[in-house]
Amino acid sequence: MTAQLRSGAWDRESGSVAAAVPVRLRYRAADPWAVALDFRGGAVWVSWLLARDLLVEALTLGAAGEGDVRIVAEGDTVELSLCSPDGSAVLVFGRGDLEHAVDDTEAVVPAGTEGSHFDWDREVRYLGRDAA
Repeated sequence: MTAQLRSGAWDRESGSVAAAVPVRLRYRAADPWAVALDFRGGAVWVSWLLARDLLVEALTLGAAGEGDVRIVAEGDTVELSLCSPDGSAVLVFGRGDLEHAVDDTEAVVPAGTEGSHFDWDREVRYLGRDAA
């Protein structure tokens, strides 16, 4: 998938498309509530972990998120605003690309069945390993 990287802070009316950037969307049934977006940030790959429901909410309602992650879906585009202490970026996707990607994740783990795909015993062991 490809997105356009827009420079500047979150402002839908300003900023200009700086460059096309390759984006990888990763999804694993072992972490069923999250999707990872990997994109090229200069010379390095940057990875952001997002709630799958956040993407679904934005695609359904037109907007989702607050704070460090905001998503606005309008017309044929979806703008994903990311902010961290290391910098910020606005990625502009084709709406169809993200809808297709979300559909692919739901083919792996249907919405509402995430808990049955999660290894709760492993997580309890992980959380309890430092307890004593």
